Amino acid sequence: MNTLTNPIETWNDAAAAAVEKIMDFPKQPPAIVIAELRLAFTYLEEDFSRNKESESTSLHWAGVGRTAYRYATNTGNSFTPQELIDTLIRKQRDYGHNNILRFGTYGVIVRCHDKIARLEHLILKAAEPQNESIKDNILDVAGYAAIGIMLNHGWFEKELV
Repeated sequence: MNTLTNPIETWNDAAAAAVEKIMDFPKQPPAIVIAELRLAFTYLEEDFSRNKESESTSLHWAGVGRTAYRYATNTGNSFTPQELIDTLIRKQRDYGHNNILRFGTYGVIVRCHDKIARLEHLILKAAEPQNESIKDNILDVAGYAAIGIMLNHGWFEKELV
């Protein structure tokens, strides 16, 4: 289903549309180092601090999500777009709308930064994580990118079905 041409009626539709925007972001060579993910995130931070939220913010979120996806694939931690959608929906059922809406895009930026910082630390110390796997963290970064897109387009408050 091409969600970008169909109406976004539910939270589930919005999650699928946001993941589609991530997957449609211009293809680039596989991300080799975590620094590429940090750079994509820096573009988002700079855009948000200048403009708050605009169409370019949505594109920068897509860039972060796509870079996370590329990095996951390159490091043997790959996931499918459907796995990302399923994870988003499952976690939304657990957390609900207010968890994200309390601090909006700013809160998602902070949460996404925390996940990237954790990945950087795990990679630097080259040890097995004690709680969440590297794949889980990369998936969370891509998930936060999708949520950022949903917030930017006004889709996040749709009903979850």
